[in-house]
Amino acid sequence: MLADGRVLVVGGYDGVYLASAELYDPATGAWTAADSLAIGLSSHSATLLADGRVLLTGGHSLDVLKNAQIYDPLNVIRNASFESAGVDPGEGHSFLPGDSTAITHWTVGGAGIDYLGGAWPPAEGRRSLDLNGPGSGSIRQVMDTSRWPRYLVTFSLAGNPDGGPAVKSLRVYAGSQFQDFTFDITGKSKANMGWTVKSWTFLASAASTTLEFRSLTSGPYGPLLDKVRVIRAPAPPPTLLLLD
Repeated sequence: MLADGRVLVVGGYDGVYLASAELYDPATGAWTAADSLAIGLSSHSATLLADGRVLLTGGHSLDVLKNAQIYDPLNVIRNASFESAGVDPGEGHSFLPGDSTAITHWTVGGAGIDYLGGAWPPAEGRRSLDLNGPGSGSIRQVMDTSRWPRYLVTFSLAGNPDGGPAVKSLRVYAGSQFQDFTFDITGKSKANMGWTVKSWTFLASAASTTLEFRSLTSGPYGPLLDKVRVIRAPAPPPTLLLLD
């Protein structure tokens, strides 16, 4: 059981090892599909961590597993580190044009993006994004924001060190709300990417909201993006009234 009272059900076996995940809300009796696991498994153990994520260890997936997965059931973003896609960039990168949906649950916009492979050390997993193809691109996903009034967005930001400008810029949208962020590549390289976690809070005004990361940098060397997380934001501190 999660801290918010919902129940996470992941994996299983039904002739094949399942990578599916669902959340059950005892208060409403509703089941909601959640982001899939990295690999299908069954007979595993699950431990709720202090930050709300779940550690999955052991189990079976064609063979006995000796590794572990960290699963984030509180994140309303799916495929948050861009690991699942219909293309494989290998050790290099794959250019994805505007309107591409090759990255599972995401849609590319603008001048397109580069889907980065193994030669680019990611913040998490094996993949990351350069939000510039030949020019400024973007990527977006529609997320469920029906559960809470305020949400906290966190993501890992770096910059393509192969060319200028030195300061890469991007804008994050949640519906009509937005916030700008920058990253300076001075002294950075593929051996020292300098991934930095950025955060921003927005107010939900509808049951669903489009989250978009849009490059504000010109040219082919843009801001790099990985490890997106959108969770319930802590309540703001109460306002203190000073009485004379």
